[in-house]
Amino acid sequence: MAARDAMGDNSASQRGHAERMPGDIVYIDESGHTGDLLKPGTAFDFSGQPHFVLAGVGPMDAARAAALLDQIGSRHRLRMREVKSDRLQTRPAFVRDLFAALRDHDVPLFVEAVDKAFFLMIQIVNCHVMPPTGGTQGDEEDLIVRNAFADFLYQSLPDTVLARFIDACRADNADAVRVSLDALLDWARSEHGGNEEEAAIVRGIEENVVESIDDFERAVAGQPDGYRRFLPIPDAGKRDRLYWMLPNYSSLTNLYARVNRYRQGRLSGLTLVHDEQAQYDDIIRTAKAAVERFEDVSWVVQPGADYAFGETAALSFGNSAESPGLMIADVVAGHVRRVLRDHMAERALGNTAFDALLTLWDVDPTRGAGLNLVLPTAAVQRLQMKALARRAGLRER
Repeated sequence: MAARDAMGDNSASQRGHAERMPGDIVYIDESGHTGDLLKPGTAFDFSGQPHFVLAGVGPMDAARAAALLDQIGSRHRLRMREVKSDRLQTRPAFVRDLFAALRDHDVPLFVEAVDKAFFLMIQIVNCHVMPPTGGTQGDEEDLIVRNAFADFLYQSLPDTVLARFIDACRADNADAVRVSLDALLDWARSEHGGNEEEAAIVRGIEENVVESIDDFERAVAGQPDGYRRFLPIPDAGKRDRLYWMLPNYSSLTNLYARVNRYRQGRLSGLTLVHDEQAQYDDIIRTAKAAVERFEDVSWVVQPGADYAFGETAALSFGNSAESPGLMIADVVAGHVRRVLRDHMAERALGNTAFDALLTLWDVDPTRGAGLNLVLPTAAVQRLQMKALARRAGLRER
């Protein structure tokens, strides 16, 4: 939802590029992870980390990764045994030059950036407003409606109503789900919107939630666990612990599908090396296996991603302290998260830091690489305007 996207084709030139890949490893690391979204903090700021970013770097072999880090590190007199993103907040020029070097060496970057609060709104839309029981078409029009609902909820839904949805996930029972549905309906009936367009959106939410409650009553009457159709599907970790609404899962699957797109389906011999995840490694393995088996029966085109896997990549986990490739992935993820944090807070973006982000932004997304934003539409549009202004300023120099 509200991701920066476009459609593309499978041209001969793209197939040729896929055959000239430099190496056979995509290094993956994350930034802004605080577990699942059932602990949003008292102000719904997710412990000061409102965004989750997953970055993939490569295909690239370890030797090239080490050489690039040494080259840019020497240029900036950077002396770190392990290059860590959180120690580079005052070194945006290093990050900019590293991004530029990756581009110049034809090393693609795959970045998934998620606003956690917006991700929560998407779950409310998909589970309460337009749940699977509603018989929606799953086409482009359906996606536009869902996105409009999520955008409005993001700007208008009270924390008290959002808290009821989180309580329902924690409790995992029919009574809590009904309380959450009722809270959402009560709010929709009292909300009027700021203009005619918003008023129509609110009416649509209200009408859909009324239908959802009817469906809910039939579902729980038919089977005891029928209420779960109105909750997100939890992910099972080690010792069968359930995690609700992990942005890691959807980000990993979409990143993998984008790599598949970039490689034109040629994944045999490729390895995804993810930074060590002692708590979530099983979930990551499950996510990868699930997307490889996925059959898309909707009519929605997935721009820049290919969910049809004719071949599969291997998956392993590595120690970032021993892997230059994972260090680079950490730098990419951390930098994008910091820029998004300042952008969403409407703080001024430093030109050097923003120039690094533009290296990702300027990549043709139809090929799969670049930056995918799961943010409210208005936030994406503001970032687009900043990008246009920055490019215009650079041209005038």
